[in-house]
Amino acid sequence: MSIEEPLFLEFMKNMFSKHGSDFNVIKEKFYTTYYSSPKDRDKISVLGHFYYFICTPDKTDKKEVREELQIVGITSLIDALMGDIEYKDPFVYFESTYKGKNSIEDFAKFKKEYHDKYSVNKKIVKYFNKYVSVEETENILESIKILKKKGEDEKSLKNLEELAKFLYQMRSDFVHCAEMTCFCPEYAFSSMLKIGKDYYIVSVNIATILELFEKSFVTFWQKKYDLLLVTERLIQGSKNLV
Repeated sequence: MSIEEPLFLEFMKNMFSKHGSDFNVIKEKFYTTYYSSPKDRDKISVLGHFYYFICTPDKTDKKEVREELQIVGITSLIDALMGDIEYKDPFVYFESTYKGKNSIEDFAKFKKEYHDKYSVNKKIVKYFNKYVSVEETENILESIKILKKKGEDEKSLKNLEELAKFLYQMRSDFVHCAEMTCFCPEYAFSSMLKIGKDYYIVSVNIATILELFEKSFVTFWQKKYDLLLVTERLIQGSKNLV
């Protein structure tokens, strides 16, 4: 399972091309820019390799694919891509923010402060807001409806943040509660799912979610590549002024 495996490289090339980008050009730029730092130099290939082998997007035989692993895979990749976002557990946060205290005077305030800075799904929410197109998720949002109390109408997810949290909750249910929940099968019109504490009517399948992630993955690296070019031009411009 090398990052130089021909089938993997062909997959990456096609995925980036499909979404208007060039994998080889971006890969080469990172390779030359971060040559002395293998972690940064090979990150695009290493994470793309993880997606290819764990999420198995090229597999058509459903017996070879575990949808739960695909969900865990893409959320894990988002965690890795957004690794610059700091995380502290509540205890470390309390000790560092409220030094010398051993009790919480205003729990609601403390809870809000903590979640604003270090909530477990902060990475995936920020990723969706930054690299996923709102327009391209409208149909997905409409296809995930939460069941309200008796007598109330079903309500679709409202925005990218709710979609991100929904996806992260699916991952948490699997990882922490051993609950095997999938999106709507391709042969069905819709499915009723229990995600977290709520029930949903879902009519979107995993193939659509993987497609959304793939485009966001390409967008992520294209933006990183563009930023490298801008930085280089600025550095070159400052040198010319000297």
